[in-house]
Amino acid sequence: MTDTQMPLFPLDSDDPARPAFRVGDINPTLTAAHARGERIAEAFRVATKGWTDHETYGAAVEALTAAGLHLCLVYPPDTLPGNEKTPVSRRHCLTTEQQTSSDYTAHGRNLDAVHLATDDPQRIAEMTAEFLRHYPGKLPNLGVHLHPSRLIVADYDTPTQTAAFDNARRFGDRDAHTDHPGPTVTTPGKRNDSGAWTHSDGGHSYYVLPDDVDGDNADVPINGSTEKWSILGGPGKYVMLPGSRRTEGPYEYTGSPIDVAAPWLTSKLARATPRSTRSTGTRGARTASPTTSGGGGDTPLDHWSRAHPWHELLTADGWTDTGPSGCGPHCTQWQHPDASSPRSAITHGDDCTEGYTPGDDGAYPLYMFSGSHPTLEAGRAYTRAQYALTARYGGDWATFHREEDTASYENTGLAELTDFSLEDFMAHLSDPADTEPQETPAAEPVTASTVSTPATTTPTTTASVGLLAGMTEDDFWASRDVLTHIYRFALARYASPWAVLGVVLVRTLSRVAYNVQIPPIVGGRASLNLFVALVGDSGTGKGAATATARDAVTLPGAEIEPHTPGSGEGFARLLGHWTKGTKSTPAELIREYSAIIDLPEIDTLAAISARGGSTYLSEFRKAYSGEALGRRNNSDDRSVIIPSHTYRLGAIVGVQPNRSAVLLDDADGGTPQRFLWLPAQYAVPRHPDPAPPAWPDPINPVLTAYLDPVKLHTGNPVHELVLPAVAVEHTRDIRWRRMNRETGKDLDAHANLTRLKVTAALAILDGRINPTDDDWDLAAAVLAKSDATREECTKAMQQVAHEANINRGKAAGIHAVAQNAIIEKAATARVSTNLTRHLDDGEWHSASELRRRIKHSDRSYVGDVLEQLRVLGQIEVRDHPTRPGEQVRRTPPK
Repeated sequence: MTDTQMPLFPLDSDDPARPAFRVGDINPTLTAAHARGERIAEAFRVATKGWTDHETYGAAVEALTAAGLHLCLVYPPDTLPGNEKTPVSRRHCLTTEQQTSSDYTAHGRNLDAVHLATDDPQRIAEMTAEFLRHYPGKLPNLGVHLHPSRLIVADYDTPTQTAAFDNARRFGDRDAHTDHPGPTVTTPGKRNDSGAWTHSDGGHSYYVLPDDVDGDNADVPINGSTEKWSILGGPGKYVMLPGSRRTEGPYEYTGSPIDVAAPWLTSKLARATPRSTRSTGTRGARTASPTTSGGGGDTPLDHWSRAHPWHELLTADGWTDTGPSGCGPHCTQWQHPDASSPRSAITHGDDCTEGYTPGDDGAYPLYMFSGSHPTLEAGRAYTRAQYALTARYGGDWATFHREEDTASYENTGLAELTDFSLEDFMAHLSDPADTEPQETPAAEPVTASTVSTPATTTPTTTASVGLLAGMTEDDFWASRDVLTHIYRFALARYASPWAVLGVVLVRTLSRVAYNVQIPPIVGGRASLNLFVALVGDSGTGKGAATATARDAVTLPGAEIEPHTPGSGEGFARLLGHWTKGTKSTPAELIREYSAIIDLPEIDTLAAISARGGSTYLSEFRKAYSGEALGRRNNSDDRSVIIPSHTYRLGAIVGVQPNRSAVLLDDADGGTPQRFLWLPAQYAVPRHPDPAPPAWPDPINPVLTAYLDPVKLHTGNPVHELVLPAVAVEHTRDIRWRRMNRETGKDLDAHANLTRLKVTAALAILDGRINPTDDDWDLAAAVLAKSDATREECTKAMQQVAHEANINRGKAAGIHAVAQNAIIEKAATARVSTNLTRHLDDGEWHSASELRRRIKHSDRSYVGDVLEQLRVLGQIEVRDHPTRPGEQVRRTPPK
């Protein structure tokens, strides 16, 4: 009987020789979820032994499926070139009859790869038998489809990620961390093409989902690092099971119990909502429909998609056409830039034998096999819009909409999507009937009738971008006359409205007296000092935003000219300096009460802070909180010490995304969230309206009343802002959660303080000194824009690090090749000398005899050296006279 004829395992066998699987007695006091965890752990003990024959493979499959796991087949080493974590294609595990059977379709689509996962051991047996027909003797690896298996897995691949997860788990579930630290399954790591380890010392921690939580995915950022650890559990996500083996090594169960996922973990999921409120729809099935409305292929995305064929999209992103895929005459195989396998994905076309059909845009989908792409998921299909949204813009619909200029594709009907989350939007693309939004009052578009500004420069719904639930950018800019004024003025000067607003906020608060402070909700009083980072590539208009802001909003008093301190000590000198003094006139400390720091280029900040012993960043942090500045030197009468809360200091810093590390890398010190991050780049109309007059009122009366340097200098009492109750409660809640370790975001307090400062500035811009609930809500929108802008910088730095790793890898590869060449040349010369010496006796010798006379480490070169000597005529070769093989001797002299 051949391998492919041998039954994989008898499903109801009583054979005592076959490995047994029996779930141990379950403690009846445990919940069903805890009981499932014990059953899965028992199954892992069986599977982790691995499988080398049909019996051990069958025992593993039966144990895992009996525990309720949905298994998919995964290509083992030496079968599919490249990525060894790719689920097996339907072409290699389904017979021709099965491929056309309704048993292997869902929602009109053919199931493939991870979506073939099942908890039916008979189906696994049938698919494995077909796989062995294609790859004789190669038993597949096994993966678990997490979503239908009701599991989530924490995935961490490097020492940094492992430490971050360990900290999160220690604070989230201290007892479990103490009882069984470490991963559930150790992973073998991963090497790049040059052989260097890119993943090592990582693992998978498995958790059973409680009944009221649905599985999903999440990336958890790590403070002070561009790395992140992940939670996997959404549809289409799978991980390799213990017992599976890659070239780098095996997946091994550590023996740790499998716990029920606690709130500290489930709260991080992208969609942490109860199962009963979820729509299941077609999220587990592949789809080829890109339409947003199902309106007969006439939506803006349909028009955009038709204008961007797959070849154009993929080659522009560095993909390589690697030839026909074999599933249809118009289906093409592609390799993405970071992949080693030529089969990263397939773009399907007419006459596809896999059963794909075009969507309303007339385009067939791309199906992703590779799991090594930075953003695209293995085992799912993408429309052209979904591909661009995910691969180019990280799922940021706002950026996709702006950068792809979808407004020029007769953009109608997109306003209905502005209240959708990214997940809702992606699902809507796949199956609009399954994700019909709840009826909500449509946001009224801003027109000339609602705001007395020309329609060409008033925010329009075609450019709407979600800031918060229920608020778009249109809503924000139209919410107040002063904000609409800033928006119009910025566009008229070809500047970013967000950047102009940021500078206006800094300039406004810089005019408020230092005795106006945020009340001591937690700790002491807080300063209104505000810092803004204007983010954009070189030449995108950071300087233009600063100049535009000065003209857009006039402020009372003399203009505060910005300065650039050259060191940490320079912060104090901006606010005070000593006169020289004479014999008759003692030196005097001359105070300034307000200053603005201007750093047009982030490189200046990086250069200063990089100096040995520099206190630049620490002085920034102290100034943000209004702490004392300066330090005493050997001559106390010349020291410049600025007492706390006796000054107002703002800062405007220009930041290029790919050079933002100096701020982002200081996350441990709390620097990034002490800044408001706003984009200096914006889609400005080609011919905007002329700038309106400057906006002087009603700001001047408010600022004049609260800016009196004489009174300040003579002891004016502190004025505490009266904050809205919702802001006070939110601030207390953040502090309570931090003190009780219920949040992993160490910098929440800094972000909230920045929101309070923006709240105060917006109130003053609206002619009031004390903020309202509306100011608090609008400040949240500004902070949401700040978070999104800072995230763009984080992604840019990740790309910089990725490219640096590639360059280091290339350099290491070149060095390795050169080193190997030197080693081989020396070994070849050494073996040639030794062989020649042994052949000098003129006798016939067998190759095996000569090989034994060479030291063990050089024996692999013997065959090549003998061939070189034969070609050069220095040796003769003949058949061995008494046994198979050849003999050689030194060529006799003529």
